Amino acid sequence: MNGPRGDSTRGSGLGTRGGRWALLSFCTLYVLHDLLIGNWQDHPWMLWCYLAGYLGALLVTTPGTAPLSKARSSLLVVCLVVASAAILSNGVITDSFYYFSYISFLLGMAAARDNPVAAGIGGVALLTFGAVYVQAQDGPPAAYNELLTLPLLGILVGYLIRWWFRRMIRAEQSFRSEAERAKLAALASEASITASRAEYASISRDAGPLLEHLARGDDVTAAQQRAFSVAEAQIRDRLVAPGMLSPPLMDAVRHHRNRGAVVVLLGHVQAAGDPMLLPEPVGERLVSDLTEVVDAIRITIRQHPPTSAIACTLLVETAIGRTLRRYGRDGQTVGQA
Repeated sequence: MNGPRGDSTRGSGLGTRGGRWALLSFCTLYVLHDLLIGNWQDHPWMLWCYLAGYLGALLVTTPGTAPLSKARSSLLVVCLVVASAAILSNGVITDSFYYFSYISFLLGMAAARDNPVAAGIGGVALLTFGAVYVQAQDGPPAAYNELLTLPLLGILVGYLIRWWFRRMIRAEQSFRSEAERAKLAALASEASITASRAEYASISRDAGPLLEHLARGDDVTAAQQRAFSVAEAQIRDRLVAPGMLSPPLMDAVRHHRNRGAVVVLLGHVQAAGDPMLLPEPVGERLVSDLTEVVDAIRITIRQHPPTSAIACTLLVETAIGRTLRRYGRDGQTVGQA
């Protein structure tokens, strides 16, 4: 009658060995009470009611934290309602009142186990049978109170336990979610700091020696001036084309810059601020084509957004003209002008 749900009571502790032994012990005490007062000798059929109580205790304490399955919850309701109807219809309610109350308590524990519909159906049936019994006996209004108050409280206590456990578990889940978010934020911050430090160290390796040279006031040769330009371009690449910094491609770019060509990389940054990496086949094709470029004056590599079928373009300008190549995301040339 009820399936598992994400926001459950986790069994309210009933699906444990301790919960099972506690309910079985309660049932045994009620059975012993009936035996001591002689109810068993007068009504041998009560054995089946006792067995129904034991079966109900075993069902409601099914190991685990999930609610009872539809089959188990349905069997639980049938067993307990039939047992209560048998006690009432055979007129032994006076001698077995406490056992009758125990049956209603088991229905309340079904609600605590997060099977509220099954518990509600069983509870309504049990209380209805009790009211019909009092009416059939022409009992006074006080008889309703005497017979039904304790069973009703047993059922309501089960719903109260369910409400309390759900509230407690939601608070625990909220706390864990906040703790996880804080942990993820700390890890992201640490990763960002680590990346920034690595970036700073890389820039220092590129520009540090040149800046120290300037700081000493030494003369700047043409070769050193070109080295300054290359270092400045590499730093700029990190800012405007962070997704195009694969070592093979950067080596090919550095080769042309050292030869005196102006190489411009224009990357694409996604909406979230993360760099879009150049597909590996495209990077390999670019390196291959750059190796074949000779006497270039200016080279421009532009990365296109992910919505475009073109991954990037390569524009090579020489003294005699210019060539534009377009690359698909599989690395193949899709156009040349």
